[in-house]
Amino acid sequence: MWGVLALLIGFLYGWLKPGHQDKSQILVRGLIFGLIVGLVLAVLGYAIHSNPVYVGSGILGIVLGVVIITLLFVVGVWVGDLVEGRPKRST
Repeated sequence: MWGVLALLIGFLYGWLKPGHQDKSQILVRGLIFGLIVGLVLAVLGYAIHSNPVYVGSGILGIVLGVVIITLLFVVGVWVGDLVEGRPKRST
């Protein structure tokens, strides 16, 4: 569930950002925002006793959760940017 949420937030970020973006710029910004989203979701999951990615426990589980959520956010940003930058078909 947490991974899907991070992917959706990343997709929305990439889709709502106007114009087609440079992939390296997306990677850097996505990593920064993804790290923030990953930390927030990991701490939230820890607070409600729900491991975000169900891998490991304790600090190892939190670190792995942040890394995986960050990567899912970056993938979501890339996909959202591709969808937003896709040329529209006229019929």
